[in-house]
Amino acid sequence: MGDPNAQTCAVCGGEGPAPQVDGVVEVVDGKQRCEIGVEGGYLSPNTFTVRSGQPVELVFEGSAQGCLAMPKIEALGQKADFKSGTATMDLGTLEPGTYPITCGMDEPMGSVTVE
Repeated sequence: MGDPNAQTCAVCGGEGPAPQVDGVVEVVDGKQRCEIGVEGGYLSPNTFTVRSGQPVELVFEGSAQGCLAMPKIEALGQKADFKSGTATMDLGTLEPGTYPITCGMDEPMGSVTVE
């Protein structure tokens, strides 16, 4: 049985679109690291700007369930599952552009912009 306090997806629950919360990008062991938690049924922070030419990883942490705990970046064929509390999505080195992050049900939850 999962965490009884785990949050579910607010977008799929009809609460409206995810508010944009800008995240800080740190360089750890040569990778641009974006740490993402959950707040009010949304991923937070959920928008990041990274540099091209340097590997990127998204680290998801928090108490979530359902599609909120299964974010994905369809354009890169990447998905994560942090129902256990944490997951890392290794995106490698990305081309410039904006890569949407969605919940497991394909609802918009944020983005990674590569400059």
